[in-house]
Amino acid sequence: SIGMILVWDRSLIIEGIGEQNEKRLIKIVTLNGMGASINVLTTAHDKYLVCGNSDGTIRFYDFYFKLVAWFEDLYFSTVKSISFSKTEPKAATNEIPENGEEVFKCSDFLVSDESALICMLQSHIFEEINPAKKKGYTILNGIKSSISAVAVHPN
Repeated sequence: SIGMILVWDRSLIIEGIGEQNEKRLIKIVTLNGMGASINVLTTAHDKYLVCGNSDGTIRFYDFYFKLVAWFEDLYFSTVKSISFSKTEPKAATNEIPENGEEVFKCSDFLVSDESALICMLQSHIFEEINPAKKKGYTILNGIKSSISAVAVHPN
């Protein structure tokens, strides 16, 4: 996809359109405005829609498609896999927002890209200002073929 997702729903008989339980397109939502394709689409903590993109970015959206958090400038090539640990989600910051919005929380997660780079990322990286500290922990780097999937062990 070129940064868009299709939202489908099941038709209800009372709507008078189609058959009961027939799928129908409700809307098309553009998540990546710059045209980067979405390679990985998953959910995290029953709270976020997570996109791993061809431009090396990872973006977290709520279920109303509002951007909640983003991880950029991490030197990933095309994201191929995202896997979340089963640990309790950690807040990205200890500060309480004044506007009443919820603080971004997620458990640690692994990201792999097409150049076989695997990094562990943590939620606090999202709030980090210093570019030198805005990096993940490299697990693996330098295999000559791409990695197609990664799974995280619960312990």
